[in-house]
Amino acid sequence: SVPSAAAVLEPSAGVSRRSLPLLQIGLGLSYGALLYMLATAEQNPLYQSKVRDTIAGAVPSSGLRVLEVGVGGAPNLAYYPSGTRLVALDAELPALGERLDASKRAKECGLKLNWVKGDIQQLPFGDGSFDAVIMTKVLCSVTDQRIALQEISRVLTKGGRLGYVEHVAADQGSFLEAQQLVMDPLQQAIAG
Repeated sequence: SVPSAAAVLEPSAGVSRRSLPLLQIGLGLSYGALLYMLATAEQNPLYQSKVRDTIAGAVPSSGLRVLEVGVGGAPNLAYYPSGTRLVALDAELPALGERLDASKRAKECGLKLNWVKGDIQQLPFGDGSFDAVIMTKVLCSVTDQRIALQEISRVLTKGGRLGYVEHVAADQGSFLEAQQLVMDPLQQAIAG
């Protein structure tokens, strides 16, 4: 059972009632900074290198059929080998102008790009349709991660590869977990 934020921050846990508001402000600011880093991750060189390395490991050669789930505005196009046949899936596709810009960037990279609106929990593809599946920061927005992963497994060819970069819950009892528990309601309200 996951403790509530109040249970984590009870005075019996070593925090005095007088210092609790200051701790809550500090937690809020720290978690706000974490949310900002997640929201701006695409511009972070360390994050970009992790995504580049993940894609290189899952898509090691050209000509492969690849599904990128939760593609958004397609920030990862430059990391795919030329000749990749990429299906860009998202629950809400970007506006037409953004898709056209991404398609132009894909063509410049030597990629064949197709856009598909769909749900990771009910992928609109046949069994064994893809050599690789890529997802970055997707599972946090999925209702049932188990079903999503089963769907990914279903659409991968035998021996196909899954590449992912995700953010996850902190270790139980850690300071970061306390931050997450305090700020989760705000994050859910913002993220939907």
